[in-house]
Amino acid sequence: MQNSNEGKDFIKQALSYFFWKWPYKSEVIKMDSPEAIANKGYESFAEHFVNEGIKKEREKNEARILKIEEFLRSNGVSEEIISASHAIK
Repeated sequence: MQNSNEGKDFIKQALSYFFWKWPYKSEVIKMDSPEAIANKGYESFAEHFVNEGIKKEREKNEARILKIEEFLRSNGVSEEIISASHAIK
């Protein structure tokens, strides 16, 4: 569909809506062209937001792990056992 007239029209409409809805993101979209990504190594707009989501999820998980470790320490669990628990997946 992307090489058809309908596909190109859909992309134009989607970008028009995107620029209307989020005008401050226009610079990000301009850097999302395949040429810019291939030639300069930029991550695409979609990749950026996926990677940001993964990063935030990792940070949440690390915070949860720290809370669990603090709870275990406060209840007398040894550092050896806490360290060994990191190997469990």
